Amino acid sequence: MLITVEAIHTCVLSPMWRDLWTRLPKLSFHDNETSTLNWGFANLVDATLTRAYGVLNFFEIRIANAANLDVPRLGSWARAVAPRVTGQFKLIVAVLDAQQHTVIDLPCFPRARYIFLCLTTNTELRLPMPSTGNFAFLNALDLFNLRFGDGGASMGDLISSSCPDCLMS
Repeated sequence: MLITVEAIHTCVLSPMWRDLWTRLPKLSFHDNETSTLNWGFANLVDATLTRAYGVLNFFEIRIANAANLDVPRLGSWARAVAPRVTGQFKLIVAVLDAQQHTVIDLPCFPRARYIFLCLTTNTELRLPMPSTGNFAFLNALDLFNLRFGDGGASMGDLISSSCPDCLMS
């Protein structure tokens, strides 16, 4: 699988390839693979999500460098792709020296089948309220190193009312 940056670079090969990458069903962003970009990891993700469209059966963001951790953008990226993800959504923040307290509001992923979240120790996750939609197709949920915050739904409420397939597994 080409990483997203490599796929975007194909647009300079020929006019025929120019917008082909915008329909990729798999987008994967790893900040260690974009270190040579002079316009930054967060700007790359923003620009890609602005131009990309269509169904995503795989979406992943991995951040290991504290300089690339932009908490408000994490939430906006998740909200931008949530309605389009039909397969896997992965968010991995492996910043070991994260000093800032992070709060991420997880949006509803109505068509995602698998969600994988691994966040730093200073991260608080707020789950969507059941009234905001459901996770109708979700059948696997992996959560690592998370702390659930007030202001969102409880895990029990989320699973019982929003993830009908989770209860069947």
